[in-house]
Amino acid sequence: MRGNVEEKEDKDIELIKAALRQEIEAEKRYAKHLAYVNNKKVRKVLKALHKSEQKHKKILVEEIKSRIPKFNFKDDKLWEIEINLDMLNGIGDDIEIIKSILEINIEKEKEALNQYQGYVEEAKSDELKQLFIRFNIEEDEHRRRLEALKEEIAD
Repeated sequence: MRGNVEEKEDKDIELIKAALRQEIEAEKRYAKHLAYVNNKKVRKVLKALHKSEQKHKKILVEEIKSRIPKFNFKDDKLWEIEINLDMLNGIGDDIEIIKSILEINIEKEKEALNQYQGYVEEAKSDELKQLFIRFNIEEDEHRRRLEALKEEIAD
């Protein structure tokens, strides 16, 4: 029978991997949405959120590596090359597209908030709980920025 410490560590690793998948999806979503928007103000916010999700991804990879030194993370750079070509200028300023993009991302940030709250409750180590609390606060800030931008665009 495995020890209680090992079971706790396994649970934490499982949570970190789930959070990593979530951050990769968010990073890709923001990059993709950048390709559809030419509005400078919207692009500025989406770029900042994209960068924040990249930072979260990097932190989570390091967290896994600290627990599993042989962990080999292979980042899929091909999609980034395709998206980066589109991101250079965006393709338009259609207000309905912009609103849809903002609404999608607001909902996804709300989902992230719920997921991180669940991770906080399930995490076994205090250090990991604190990391998830920090990410939860940052995801809530993302949501607020997107909501404020949506209100501003609507005016």
